[in-house]
Amino acid sequence: MDVILSDTDVVQPDIVVVAEAHRDRVTERAVEGAPDLVIEILSQNRAHDTVLKRALYARYGVPEYWIVDGDAATVEVLRLRRTGYARHALFGRRDTLVSPSFDGRLRVDLARVFAPAFAPRKRARRA
Repeated sequence: MDVILSDTDVVQPDIVVVAEAHRDRVTERAVEGAPDLVIEILSQNRAHDTVLKRALYARYGVPEYWIVDGDAATVEVLRLRRTGYARHALFGRRDTLVSPSFDGRLRVDLARVFAPAFAPRKRARRA
């Protein structure tokens, strides 16, 4: 989904979250304005996410930005400050990530996120 930050700055984050209070930013064509949370999953061009997009999201006031590194099985949570983004926390495979922006309501079990794609699932025992 496109996120239109200005007439000349349009991005396609991997995941966007728009809080209920800002739902008017979600239109049929795109998210128009800064989302409340942007999540980027690092690709081969890491600098695109960690430098270029980071600066762009900061300029347009995205309050929280997560950078997911699948190779390292980490999620870096960044919070917007007056001077740009500062690291809030670095979460690993065994952690439960709790977003600082959503009053504890947005929680992610990273063991499930970073689980092998084809790992066998445990079956519930029948009584």
